Amino acid sequence: MKIIYAAVLLASSSICALGQTLSGELASAELWEPDKVPFSFTYDGKDSATLLKTWQLKSEAKPVNNAQVHLYSYTDPHTHLKVIAEVRQYADFPNAVDWVLRFRNDGSTDTPILACRAG
Repeated sequence: MKIIYAAVLLASSSICALGQTLSGELASAELWEPDKVPFSFTYDGKDSATLLKTWQLKSEAKPVNNAQVHLYSYTDPHTHLKVIAEVRQYADFPNAVDWVLRFRNDGSTDTPILACRAG
């Protein structure tokens, strides 16, 4: 059951990604500013491009094994939904960058409807 869930989560994350971005740009902190992120979704019927500007942004970088991991998290101040972008750069492969998007409810109640936008 966990494998199916992971596959669905990864498929959902890729649907939310927009366009193509070069590996160097994916590692740039500027790309992860709320008005430039390479993903899109609707939350409670509102567009993420508008919402993320009002959410709390935290970022950190840490070495993990043979990679540098950058974490960018965006938190809704009202419902405490957290969107976490994990961007991994590999020391042995400087042009390779992978990233995963996770949504987590840190609130005490159900969140409003969250959906990926097509296109």
